[in-house]
Amino acid sequence: MANPLTVKLGGSLLQRYISGLFVDVVNVLPQYGKIIIAHGGANKVDEEMRKRGLEIKKLRTPEGIESRYNYPEAKVVYMDVTASITTSIVDSLKSQGINAYGFLPDKCPIIAERKRNIIDVSYNGRRTVTKVIHDDYSGKVNSVDVSLLQKYLQVYPVVVIPAVGNDPIDGSLNINGDKAAAYVAGFIGSETVVDLTDISGVRLNKTVVPRICYSELDRFMKMSEVTGGMRRKILHAKEAFDIEGSRVKRFIIADGLRQNPIQSALKELECTVITR
Repeated sequence: MANPLTVKLGGSLLQRYISGLFVDVVNVLPQYGKIIIAHGGANKVDEEMRKRGLEIKKLRTPEGIESRYNYPEAKVVYMDVTASITTSIVDSLKSQGINAYGFLPDKCPIIAERKRNIIDVSYNGRRTVTKVIHDDYSGKVNSVDVSLLQKYLQVYPVVVIPAVGNDPIDGSLNINGDKAAAYVAGFIGSETVVDLTDISGVRLNKTVVPRICYSELDRFMKMSEVTGGMRRKILHAKEAFDIEGSRVKRFIIADGLRQNPIQSALKELECTVITR
């Protein structure tokens, strides 16, 4: 099997009208033969939690990376929303004539284990408060069931994977969408990851950084201008390269709202390209 292209769709994109993105999948597919689309839930999960009257809580690691607190009720919402998003993406692809397959959360090929002790750092105005969270249902990714993923790639040209890891004890777990894309790409043999979001890439002084080498990633992680979701993308780009046996050569962070977003990213136009 040829090396598939891995594309990650950011949650913010999924709230927009992005039919052009799925048209672009049609254009790119002949070049790669197989495409894996990974996605999270992000804003749609928060929206659904508000509808159900659930509190949206955030956790912050000592490194400054923020994530949703996936307490049991929040986990249920996350699984419901990601399943719905997967179905929507598959339907959109089929409307373009692409025979796509979407994994349901409990069948997702990403293998994870539950993070049982999560450190949460907050500030009360005068001092730092550190707590240990025991009832979060986020997952630490261990591997990907490559044989299961290949089974469907042999039949379907495009496979859609929600950002869900499965633990034999704790069941389906929430994982970050960028991390899902990084691990799937690293294990399945993708040479390129296209991480589509609602901005053009890593920015310094309001200017997009066109290229970042692997050796520079730790430095960028520490920069005050690189915050929130972009810091997380850099972290998981590094993981994509670090996976044993990984063939990933390029991790591209690009704008998914422009015309022909995947093709433009592959041509390295107005985006950030992270290389080994």
